[in-house]
Amino acid sequence: MSTYELSGVRFSNQCLICSYPCRAIPRDAGAASYDYDCVRCGRYAIAHAAITRIGRDTFTPLQIANLSGYIRQNPGFLIQQVDLERLSNLQTPSVAEKAANLLVALGKECPQPGSTIEISDGALANALHHTSSVRAGNGEYSNESFPDRALKASKWMGVASASSPEELAYLVNDFLKAEGFLTEKAHGSRAYTITPPGWQRIHDLRHTQSKSTKAFIAMSFAPELNEFFINGLAPGVQAAGYEALRIDRTEHNNRIDDEIIAAIRQTKFLVADFTKNRGGVYYEAGFAQGLGHQVIWSVRKDHLRKVQFDTRQYNFIRWQPDDLSGFARLLQNRIEATIGKGPLTAL
Repeated sequence: MSTYELSGVRFSNQCLICSYPCRAIPRDAGAASYDYDCVRCGRYAIAHAAITRIGRDTFTPLQIANLSGYIRQNPGFLIQQVDLERLSNLQTPSVAEKAANLLVALGKECPQPGSTIEISDGALANALHHTSSVRAGNGEYSNESFPDRALKASKWMGVASASSPEELAYLVNDFLKAEGFLTEKAHGSRAYTITPPGWQRIHDLRHTQSKSTKAFIAMSFAPELNEFFINGLAPGVQAAGYEALRIDRTEHNNRIDDEIIAAIRQTKFLVADFTKNRGGVYYEAGFAQGLGHQVIWSVRKDHLRKVQFDTRQYNFIRWQPDDLSGFARLLQNRIEATIGKGPLTAL
């Protein structure tokens, strides 16, 4: 079995999504199920039923790029069989959105001004070129052709939703560098520093707030949660001075994915309820965070253990069906503490 090592971590498997080096992490003592840590996609999990549906040609290169970027925005996402069709039809980010996601991620990776970040798209291209078959018949790479520089570049390819090392190079050099957001330490070095205009752009992307009076509601549309929305979630948002927007209650003619993205862009913040653990809620919360919007997290108390491991760090507001008014008060307080009172507050 071929193995690869990056910063002391060994990768000996092949990603089920993109075929890049990946390591499997047992989720339990018996190793009956695994989480995956891919150098391109990041950390995710796949339900057994979904694994059996993923084959050699499940995703096109464009779909892989979109899905890698999606997982990078939603680390720890659990892919279930029911999600496969939706994930195959994720909207491709615009060139500007790809570049913005990459720049913000670079700022998180190296928050110290003046530090350098290597993005060796050439090393990655060579690694792929010299690998006889990216999807080898036995599910592994045929030789140790992924050096450390290529493994590191794979991460940035995923973050940027890039389909190839050449597209990654375009985003870095022809977009971010050309716009003055990055500077190269020496021509051809592939070592970059974020410039002062780059840091200002990161600040703007992270903190620019919409003037909207609306809050986007991401939640399951299961009928049994209607009472929660009507008597708990919506009153809490309204008491804080905002209007609750749930996309299934909005008239529109566009594709639902397009309408969701447009609505999130136009709202002030997002409330994400993870009761029933719907994959779309993870997507919407991750997209909002990428825009710099505040996300408020909630879940029914008995569903908290079901949320994905990388979201448990957030301060969830837990609710119970017999105390929806109590949840509304907690939600109002959280909104006013993190967002501020809205303009629709009753006088």
